[in-house]
Amino acid sequence: MKSIVTGLCLFAAVSAAACSESFLNSPTSPTTTPTALGQTPPADGSTQTQSQHGTSLPLRGTFSGHSAAVFNCPPTCPPSSFTSSGTYEGAAAHLGRFSAAFVDVVDIASATATGTIDFTAANGDVLRTTTAGGQDGFTPPNISSVSTLATITGGTGRFAGATGTLTVRFTQMIDFANGTREVVSGSIDGVINLSS
Repeated sequence: MKSIVTGLCLFAAVSAAACSESFLNSPTSPTTTPTALGQTPPADGSTQTQSQHGTSLPLRGTFSGHSAAVFNCPPTCPPSSFTSSGTYEGAAAHLGRFSAAFVDVVDIASATATGTIDFTAANGDVLRTTTAGGQDGFTPPNISSVSTLATITGGTGRFAGATGTLTVRFTQMIDFANGTREVVSGSIDGVINLSS
């Protein structure tokens, strides 16, 4: 996240204290490496009914979308955090074709981010998660790689009472010419436990 924050700090022209060298060199998490993805399901979501009432089912897929960042100033100026939000579309086992909405709050001082991702499956059922993670790579001038651990907290329909964890990895290209808009693509890899 430090490279994103560096660019956002430059873009917003915040004070030198908010973009200090100690912040820019702080550690981020997690630092896992990508795993191979399984095949994505058919667009009709036919794998969904086969998985109901299962435990420890693999949930893998890919997505793409857009996000944007807004500095949280006020209430604190220079800002101590910024909010990144956006939408994804993709396909994944046990979701079928899905859309997702996310919101992350990035703490500039600690270079950590927490938030939520809500996945809406092909049939309208919603899978809810809470997230924590950070940047694990940067390619100048504007490509950031991020890993996030998403903890499943339930949802609606067949996802009511669901549990599990997902690793969400994505690459974002920051478009500084048009504000802080980002083009995002990535993958989901984890396990879902559906309640009976």
